Amino acid sequence: MYDLLILGGDVGFTISNPIIDLGHMYGFLANKEGKTIVANRIFEMLMCEYFISKDVLSREKSYTGILQHDVVRNGAFDMELCLRKFADHYSDVYNKKDTAFLEHHGRIIFLSFLQPLINGKGFYHIESETSDYRRMDIVADVGREQFVIELKRWDGEQHNQAAYAQLCGYLEKKRLNEGYLLTFDFRKQGNKEHKAEWVETGGKRIFDVRV
Repeated sequence: MYDLLILGGDVGFTISNPIIDLGHMYGFLANKEGKTIVANRIFEMLMCEYFISKDVLSREKSYTGILQHDVVRNGAFDMELCLRKFADHYSDVYNKKDTAFLEHHGRIIFLSFLQPLINGKGFYHIESETSDYRRMDIVADVGREQFVIELKRWDGEQHNQAAYAQLCGYLEKKRLNEGYLLTFDFRKQGNKEHKAEWVETGGKRIFDVRV
């Protein structure tokens, strides 16, 4: 479940695999066109909360010091402000971690950051059918607002432009004009380019954050 939801693993559905067989028997996993998927959205949400809880308890410095009111403007949740504060938190706490650690934990670090800020005010889910090793789509409903956040790893400018196009297409389906792109850059420190800016592309506005 962790591989599917958090790491974006592409796992073939092989019922002779005892783990897949067990997950299928209890209704957690399903077969879709020969691939293993999480059976439904309720299980996705419950398992994500479970993994986040384990992550928070297992890591030092899990407390960010950021509270719900710190990411609210004019009485509404502000995703731009949330991502700016996450970028600062990531830089302060995880900047010196090794690349292997960050590649494995980058997504769960963000989800662990986001979850307490919307807890009691809304919920989120992972679009597991679009999730893979390179990218993940998160949809957060907070109050009356819906936010689409795409998480991806930096693979060069060409792939970054493709991410814009993918996100714009998804925003179009959701009938939204604004979206958010969070890119994890695992290159050596001297080659990284940190950024946090609005970009207009494909008729949409995207807040592009790179950490």
